Amino acid sequence: LSKVKQTTLEAYGHQEVPFEKVVEAVVKERDLNRSPLFQVMFALQNTAVIPTLELGDIKISSEKPGEQSSKYDLSYNAEESKEGIKIVAEYNPDFYEAGTIARMAGHYVELITSIINEPDNTPISKLQLLSKAEAGQLKAFNETSIAYPREENIISLFEAQAKATPEATALVFENETVSYQTLSEQSNRIAHYLQAQGVTQETLVAICIERGPNMITGILGILKAGGAYVPVDLDYPKERISYILEDTKASIVLSSSTGKAHIANTTAQVIELDNNEEIANQSGENQNITIEPKQLAYIMYTSGSTGKPKGVMVEHQSISNYCTGFINYFGITAEDKVLQQSSVSFDTMCEEVYPALLSGAKVVIVKEGGKDADDIIHLISKESVTILSATPTVIAYLNSQKGNNKLNTNSLRYIISGGELLQPGFIDKLYADTVIVNSYGPTESTVCASYYTIEDINKAALIGMPVSNTQIHVRSVSG
Repeated sequence: LSKVKQTTLEAYGHQEVPFEKVVEAVVKERDLNRSPLFQVMFALQNTAVIPTLELGDIKISSEKPGEQSSKYDLSYNAEESKEGIKIVAEYNPDFYEAGTIARMAGHYVELITSIINEPDNTPISKLQLLSKAEAGQLKAFNETSIAYPREENIISLFEAQAKATPEATALVFENETVSYQTLSEQSNRIAHYLQAQGVTQETLVAICIERGPNMITGILGILKAGGAYVPVDLDYPKERISYILEDTKASIVLSSSTGKAHIANTTAQVIELDNNEEIANQSGENQNITIEPKQLAYIMYTSGSTGKPKGVMVEHQSISNYCTGFINYFGITAEDKVLQQSSVSFDTMCEEVYPALLSGAKVVIVKEGGKDADDIIHLISKESVTILSATPTVIAYLNSQKGNNKLNTNSLRYIISGGELLQPGFIDKLYADTVIVNSYGPTESTVCASYYTIEDINKAALIGMPVSNTQIHVRSVSG
């Protein structure tokens, strides 16, 4: 308060400077729709009370004007009288809702009360803004604790599922199908071979291979061997691929006879998964190893939009927890067909593959991934896909094709959006027939931190509630 007082008193020394001169000196670009210097104002009118004027039998008093346009985005006008201080809020309805203004007024009352009740030396950051009801609501918002198999992991859970439904279809890729038993046995052979090459607990093994069954068996094989996989998209520039391999110091890369051409200038051992007799001759039995909850599962590299890509390390317990929450939230069962269209280097791939394989469901792999939206449309219809995770860019295209009657969504139970800002116009045709969920969260949070099942299409960008065993806090600089 002392700083505000000092700044205000210093400003009074320049109060005669014309407004136009201040704008000319301070504002570089004008927006005629907004006030040039400030958009929020707080004004205290504490002039003496004007007495009632009388002219003979005529009494003159002041009256407040009725509804009027707000001069600024938000302004609070406080007027002091003998009854106390009355505050009137004026706001631009394009930016604020009435409920928001009412909450802000309540917060101001809480702040004033806190200032009165707290000691004089209390830091501003420690003063109370929320009511008791709001504080309770915030606490309930983060009560997301649910049980999940803490001593299990996605490998043990997958192996249990493969044992329970060995003949069920696990993967679909073009005209090829792979059963749960075959997927488990093929990944076991890769795991045994990797162990013979020295892979042990948390050994980093990169995988840079075309989309298809070998991509999935390779990843599972790395995990079954006890290692941690580093997914590298074949479409990445060679410089980025080299950077990831150098940064992780991965000594082994799983690839293919054609994919290895993308891996240049590396000293790592490149293992081709296609037509590999040494791998084919390995045992198809499960490994007798222990995977600890805090053991590293994978390292996913971010886009690097703010500099060089950085690797995010995710433990088995984190991905197990996320998969359990995903299965519960979306009700994944053996009847589901989940589309796998995202890049192997994008963590959406985890929610497209693991929850399905832990539930006996079918994973439908798109050959060119999200780059081929027309193939996505074809496979949704052909394979009766029930779950689709995609970026808003892909969803917007599907939405347009839905409007052109070129997309059949009868089988789709959920469309899950993530990775970009979801706008109402991206889903206006899809929204009527399919439940759409907006997901939010950085890679560091293990795929997603929150879900919002869209109830109002005009609020499609809301991030919703935290996922299981996760809390979300908006923090200030002071904490």
